[in-house]
Amino acid sequence: MVRDMATAREYGRAGALAGLCLLTLFAACTTAPPPPVPPPTTASLPPPPQPELPSPQPPLRPARKPAAPAAAPATTGAADGFEQLTGLDQAATVAIFGEPQERTEAPPAQLWRYVSLDCRLDVYFYLDLQTSQMRVLHYDLTNGNNGNDQSRQKCYGELAGRSDAAGSAARSR
Repeated sequence: MVRDMATAREYGRAGALAGLCLLTLFAACTTAPPPPVPPPTTASLPPPPQPELPSPQPPLRPARKPAAPAAAPATTGAADGFEQLTGLDQAATVAIFGEPQERTEAPPAQLWRYVSLDCRLDVYFYLDLQTSQMRVLHYDLTNGNNGNDQSRQKCYGELAGRSDAAGSAARSR
């Protein structure tokens, strides 16, 4: 019986070992790999909420463009000078200097020339697109003196005085 027990022990160990191997084999065969992790999809996520902004308002503009300020006829005082010419229309220029001695076309401008004893004034009128009137944009003063402020004032007095003389002669008729 000792022999049978030794054999049984050997068979028992061998059987236990064989059973353990079989169990390991079966466990390895039955274990499935974990399912693959799907990549994250951004399409399935709702977009983040956008803060509501007020609709942009267009800048306020006047209903129509303001008319260009009417050029008031200037006084003929020598203190005013030639600087007042820029922006005047033809009627206001005639009110100051009278009719020009010469009118010429210098496209796109009209040139009016006034001449006195020592001075020559060239006045250039250009079309104002907003008002459709010809207005002074540039003038050129040439005098026989040195061109200082005093001689400019003398020229202004001569040229503007010429229109006063013509105006008073016309009124006396």
